[in-house]
Amino acid sequence: MHDEDVKTPVFLSHRETLRAVARKYLIHKEDVDDALQELFIRSWENRRADTTLQQKRAFLFASLRNICVDLLRRRKLRGVFIDDCPALPPPPATRHDPVESADTADTIRRMALESLSGLPLRVFELYTFDELDHAEIARRLDITPEAARSYLSRARKTMRAQCASLLKS
Repeated sequence: MHDEDVKTPVFLSHRETLRAVARKYLIHKEDVDDALQELFIRSWENRRADTTLQQKRAFLFASLRNICVDLLRRRKLRGVFIDDCPALPPPPATRHDPVESADTADTIRRMALESLSGLPLRVFELYTFDELDHAEIARRLDITPEAARSYLSRARKTMRAQCASLLKS
């Protein structure tokens, strides 16, 4: 094995675990793939041969966390400064109109996708659109009900801020 290739076996042996960790942060498969690709590049650039296996593993997981956080920050910044943010739909008519209800749901879903990601987005969608309770959400996402409540609380806070900024403009 060449000196330049000391990180590749470590990366490859932990690839599936790294992918699972990235999925905890990022919801879109493309973002997970981008994070892993960026991690591989960083590990390739950091090719010190004098580190232990534990240090190499720690480097991979710490770097992956940083990459995921950077991706989330970029997405959040992009969401805050969007000029073509969807306008809120007009208030619903006095009678129930299924078309307007669908438009409202689509607008909320678009806003959620722009401002949320990862588990907060998944929990918000399952609670809001699939009308699941915390226990069922926790079961589906393999988290505790308390974690589901916490993620939903964060998502609601973000969505309230989004709605408030739309109403001000």
